[in-house]
Amino acid sequence: MSQFERHLARDDWRQAYTLVEVLNRETQSLDRDDPGTSRVAVQFSRLADLLRRRDRFGEAERVYIRLLSIRERSLGSDHPAVGQTLNAIGLFYRDQSKFDEAAGVLTRSLSIAEKAFGSEHAEVAAAANNLAMVYRDQANYAMAGPLLQRAVAINESLVGPEHPDLAAALDNLGLLYQAIGRLDRARPILERSVAINEAALEIDDLRLATSLKNLGGIYRELGRLGEARDLYERSLATAEAALGPDHSEVAGGLNNLALVYRSFGRLDEAESLFDRALTILNAVHGDDHADVAATLNNLALLYFTQRRFSKAEPLYQRALEVFRKVFGDEHPNVATGLNNLAGLYRAEERPDDAEPLLTEALEIRENAFGGEHPDVASTLNSLALLYHTEGRNSEAEPLYRRAMAIQESVLGLTHPTLATTLENLSELLKETGRDEEAGVLAERARVIRSGGAGQVVRSQSPAVGGENPGTAQVIR
Repeated sequence: MSQFERHLARDDWRQAYTLVEVLNRETQSLDRDDPGTSRVAVQFSRLADLLRRRDRFGEAERVYIRLLSIRERSLGSDHPAVGQTLNAIGLFYRDQSKFDEAAGVLTRSLSIAEKAFGSEHAEVAAAANNLAMVYRDQANYAMAGPLLQRAVAINESLVGPEHPDLAAALDNLGLLYQAIGRLDRARPILERSVAINEAALEIDDLRLATSLKNLGGIYRELGRLGEARDLYERSLATAEAALGPDHSEVAGGLNNLALVYRSFGRLDEAESLFDRALTILNAVHGDDHADVAATLNNLALLYFTQRRFSKAEPLYQRALEVFRKVFGDEHPNVATGLNNLAGLYRAEERPDDAEPLLTEALEIRENAFGGEHPDVASTLNSLALLYHTEGRNSEAEPLYRRAMAIQESVLGLTHPTLATTLENLSELLKETGRDEEAGVLAERARVIRSGGAGQVVRSQSPAVGGENPGTAQVIR
């Protein structure tokens, strides 16, 4: 074993980096076909991957760029190894929320793979999958969907129906359906991914942890909170054991588990987890990262639930600022920030501040998702509640009814979020003398909140006249 490999085996990236810097200088004088160039490129690749896993992003980027330069010089710009390097760089940029840069290099990676291998190859599936994830992050769902379906089809053809590579592609397709509000399609896909990985992998494999985390997110949205908690706890324990307590993946797991604890009313525990996640993410990514903003949003949501408005407002404002900076003004995450900040203003009886934020959020969400998405329903309910509070009942009622119809169609007839809308509309009907219909809706909401069979569905949504505290954000 070489000295370089001994350093890698011990995860001693600093010493390995020093050795590669020496090799870096040596490569300046090597000819294109010199075998030493290939050896140096392999070592650069291994070191860059190690630095990325250790969240050493500045050092990793320098090594990746140098690796790309070496491979382009020695192999040519269309060689498969260049495509693989571009793929790694694209994933790295995605981790850094540099989505435009990621899309550019991953598009080139896919083109190289198709040219080198044809249309039905594992490298093509991987490149298509990775480019699609960036499009999904950018809310470009029309571009993401065909790429993910292609990746699933290629993997199923090449490795069969029970392989972890197929599970990874299924995970990403399921997350796309979740993003566009098609939970009915996302759930069976993610359940299949977990089943494949549980059969094929060891219990402490990070790939299984990822599948568990993704399925936990679906169960949380469906109100299956106990199942979501169990999956999140399993996933977090695996990530912490494999990566250590201060890794960005661990921070994501802490954030997601905290969301479930908040829904169960375990608010002190949730706050502690959010604080820990935020500390890790700030240390790893700095202040202007999407995952930092998501955690700020979620911690603000917790403070809102506790009516600690003075603590929630600056966090909501900061999260919205970062979302705009990272994603641009037309992204669904910006709409989340607007919707949540507006909810705070409404609770503080600042309707003139709240209304323009809600109308902007609704426009963004309808443009991104179309008219039949849970997030569209959430903003409709919030805007209706604002109008209702101001006595603008003729404007509020159609928004409540539209929100209710979306939630019934997408979330099902027993979801806690639907109960909130039913309660709000019931209250409006009661105020306007339509007691019979109001009673029917109130009874439907009561049955949902009781679980329909005596089992309490614990939700932090307030009762009659309430709204959801805001939209929480998982970290994937």
